[in-house]
Amino acid sequence: MSGNQNIEDLANQIASTLESLPNDGKERQMTITIGGNNHGTVVMGSNITINPPPERVREPQDMSTSELQQLRENWQVEVRSAFWRKWFNTPSLIVFALLIAMLGMILWPISEFSARGIASALLQNNETNILTFPVVIGFASLLLASGIWFDRVRKVEDRLIKENKEQIDNINVILRRRGY
Repeated sequence: MSGNQNIEDLANQIASTLESLPNDGKERQMTITIGGNNHGTVVMGSNITINPPPERVREPQDMSTSELQQLRENWQVEVRSAFWRKWFNTPSLIVFALLIAMLGMILWPISEFSARGIASALLQNNETNILTFPVVIGFASLLLASGIWFDRVRKVEDRLIKENKEQIDNINVILRRRGY
């Protein structure tokens, strides 16, 4: 009898909870959590979860001509900006600066040779000749690291340019079929 009594008590609690809800015509959901040895939930009423369908992405074929022309202009702007990012970026500036510095390192001793004579410059044993090898190795390693970094940036930008040009070509085909 205690099981029936507990069910009646639960039913009375549910009824009083339902009566306390506002009667405004909106759907409500009530969840009852059962403790003890009987873990779980009891859901009363209709529990239907409807997710709206995902919004469909418009294909270029579905767009108007003016939308396609605007989209093509946007892709062309992206291609131009990717081209500039491809050639004018931090690693390319580092490579350029290192090449200018290396050119200066090559031309400076030549100017000394011509001013003093090649024989006296080669026969003179000073400390700058000792530091030449580590400096050249340092410049070469910096140039190599910057070149690798530049190549990675260039490959990414080339891929962006290629993908954007494919989109532009697709739009051009659609516009040609429409007679524009």
